[in-house]
Amino acid sequence: MARLFSERFVCVVDRAHPLADHSALDLDAYLRCHHVVVDIVDGAQPAVDLALGALGLARRADLVVPFHAAGLQAVVGTDLVMTMPALLVDACVDRTAMRVLDPPNEVKTLNYSMAWHPLVQDDVRHGWLRDTVTDAAAELVSGARIP
Repeated sequence: MARLFSERFVCVVDRAHPLADHSALDLDAYLRCHHVVVDIVDGAQPAVDLALGALGLARRADLVVPFHAAGLQAVVGTDLVMTMPALLVDACVDRTAMRVLDPPNEVKTLNYSMAWHPLVQDDVRHGWLRDTVTDAAAELVSGARIP
């Protein structure tokens, strides 16, 4: 297994959201918010919801969507908060309509890793694929402007 990169989360809100003038959300404010949740697994975002669950906490999922773009459309003109990977901000967030805030410290980073079966460890073709994925991940991270 190889670690590709770690990514942090951000919170996206409408520009008129009551918390839009904050640079970050503390845990209490975060938990009081109405949330858009991207359905990664069983209606939850495991990297966010499992971290909160480990603390005996849960956020209120007012809307569950199948992908990030749908969640961002739902944020505009509402009091919803969407927690998403920071790498998606430049490509997806309309900064004239939305604000990007730091999440509470309890919302951890998201680690991306690559794993493979030991039988293909020495396979040249699989080695090429692993190298290609590693290079693409490095390019993605180096080219991103993280808010």
